[in-house]
Amino acid sequence: MSKAVVWSLLIVVLIGAVAFIFAQDEESELPDTAPELGNDLSWFDDHALGLKKASDESRLIVIDAWANWCSSCKKLWKDTFMDPRVQDRLKSYVRVKLNMDEKKNVLYWEQYSMNGGLPWVGFLTPDGIVHEEHTLRDYEAPDSFLERLDAFEAAIGR
Repeated sequence: MSKAVVWSLLIVVLIGAVAFIFAQDEESELPDTAPELGNDLSWFDDHALGLKKASDESRLIVIDAWANWCSSCKKLWKDTFMDPRVQDRLKSYVRVKLNMDEKKNVLYWEQYSMNGGLPWVGFLTPDGIVHEEHTLRDYEAPDSFLERLDAFEAAIGR
């Protein structure tokens, strides 16, 4: 093997190692719970645990799928999910936040037909059935989000 090839491989490995280290240190811009943002609601970051809790307690589910690169996701979190009226309404729901940048959540792209991109906010019954007609696929201001919750709850008779 020539010296040029060895040096090239060494540089590639070094760059990969540095990128890996920085990726490990990078924090999510939208934490699963955000007390520093005034959010006193806890959110599951584990899909299965959230759905099990909802099933066990016969509670409705809201799933917020987001990613660090999604500016609409950040705006939705800060403007809508931080709104005290929205927080109050979501207290009775089991809340699940899925960071779609994490490998463990990749399968939900297909499961929930997120092919339209993010944000994606789904409303599910305790048995895990998504009500597509109420699914949010873009930024939505708090008033409209509350109307969406009203429509979802009316549709399932709650």
